[in-house]
Amino acid sequence: MEACRSREGHGEPARTQRRRTMESTRTTDSAAAARRARFGSLPERIRYEDMVEETPVAGRDRAADTYSADRSLISYSCLALDLGL
Repeated sequence: MEACRSREGHGEPARTQRRRTMESTRTTDSAAAARRARFGSLPERIRYEDMVEETPVAGRDRAADTYSADRSLISYSCLALDLGL
């Protein structure tokens, strides 16, 4: 009686365990076949050059970058003036 038991000691005969293993293998194979039928193959790879777009940068305008007292009042106004205090 002990010779028919599985090695793991779950109380199942070795034949039943083998049958379950074969069924799970068939299920796995059929699932893999279904995946292949549904999804086929992977999509083509996209090259790095196709994903990146390079645009030239316009040169800096030095006149716009210089300090101007009048422009600084527009850009950096006082919080007290904004609140009306």
